[in-house]
Parts: sequence; C-alpha cells; structure tokens
Amino acid sequence: ASSSSVYGGSRQMPFSETANVDRPVSLYAATKKANELMAHSYSHLYGLPTSGLRFFTVYGPWGRPDMAPMLFARAILAGEPIRVFNHGRMCRDFTYIDDIVTGVLAVLDTPPAPADDSPPYRVLNIGSEMPVPILDFITCLEQALGRKALLDLQPMQPGDVPATFADVSALRMLMAQKFESVPLAEGIQRFVDWYQSTGKALAEGTLQPGVPIRRMEDGPAPRSLAATELPWPVPADATDPVGGLRTTLRQPQETQA
Repeated sequence: ASSSSVYGGSRQMPFSETANVDRPVSLYAATKKANELMAHSYSHLYGLPTSGLRFFTVYGPWGRPDMAPMLFARAILAGEPIRVFNHGRMCRDFTYIDDIVTGVLAVLDTPPAPADDSPPYRVLNIGSEMPVPILDFITCLEQALGRKALLDLQPMQPGDVPATFADVSALRMLMAQKFESVPLAEGIQRFVDWYQSTGKALAEGTLQPGVPIRRMEDGPAPRSLAATELPWPVPADATDPVGGLRTTLRQPQETQA
C-alpha cells in the first residue's frame, strides 16, 4: 500500500502515476516512496508481479481513530473545536472504503506482466477523482450528525499539502466495469451511521463484548455480536476488547528452551 502523499506539493493536477515523485515533503511520504522502490527491486530480481496502490484520503466505517473523520465526528458530538489547518483552504480527494476495495480487487484480478526489459511492476492511483474542500467535508459531517462544528483555524502544518486530486484513468482501464465512486454525502452518512452505532465506543475503548454492533451489510437493524466474533483476539477475562487487544499485543512471546 502506498499513498497520495508521494506526490508532495505537486501543482500538476490531477496527480498521475507518471509524475515525478522524487521530492517528498514529509517523512511519511518518503517511506511510501521507499516502499515503492523496494517493491520494484524485488519484482526485478525475482519476477514477482507487484502493484503499488496509491490510496487517496480513505474514509468510512472501521477507519483509524486518529484520522480526520473519526476525530472530527467525536469533537462535533462533544461540542469541542476541531483543528482545521491552512485556515480551511485545503482540498482532499476523499475516497470511500468500498471504492478502495473495488480497486484492490480489480488489481488482484489483473496482475502486471513483464514488458520488454521492465519487470512486472506498476503503481496505480485509487481515488474518487473529485477533490472536495475540507470545509465542505465538515459541512457534510455537520448535516449527518445534526450538530454544528466549532472550528479552530490553524496555519498549514509542516509536511502537509494544500490539495490532492487523483487521476484514476489507469485503474479504469484495468476494470471490466466502470469505476464509479460513492458520492461524498452518501459516504459520510454511511460513516456516521456506523460511528453512532459502533465507532464512538470503539474509539473511546468502551465497546463491550456482546453489545449490538451494526455492520453495513446488516441493514438498519443491528445484530448482537458475540465476543468470539469480534475481529480481534479477546482474552477470556477481558471486559474491554479494545484494551484486551492492546494488552495482548504488548505481552512478550514465551520462548521455549
């Protein structure tokens, strides 16, 4: 997995996979570029078909709690200000998680082949091709949550970029069907439905085994999810599956003589 961050502060939009990305503006972007280069080397040495996927601002259910949608939703519901950088003058190519999955599956179905002296390697953008001002994104969240946001306008962060915009024409050529992205308002509503039923407790570490958990495929009626069905290991005596997972991860592995 790569990232749109490899494009840095490029002003050539939309971002194309053929663009030069040798000038990352953050360490995170540099690691993603390094990942692509190592994958290319491995593909060259061993002939392994390799695809680097540059994801553009992924959002949706089961997202990371330190990303903007989760942070913003929590703050809006709590009546706390949310930090908005570059005084709100930013755009992002927000991509709903289902669209990411659709793109990944398409790539898996059509692995790259070697061509001339080139190894079976490629990089592909997966985005919505619809950059949205960050203030419009916040407005969609406000409407879905039924609350107004308190904005704490901040200057640009070091290593951040003002805009992202994906060119997905290469991905579209791979797919037998047209790549159509989920509209932002619909994706935000799906995210908020999940957040209010499950995500808030998950982010706060208060989700209990056996509580009703709503998965998107279940429709409007939540179902009861047993502790054994949770997507992470839960110690038998745990009352907090999220905390239990952290405890499990921190425990050292026993070694056998």
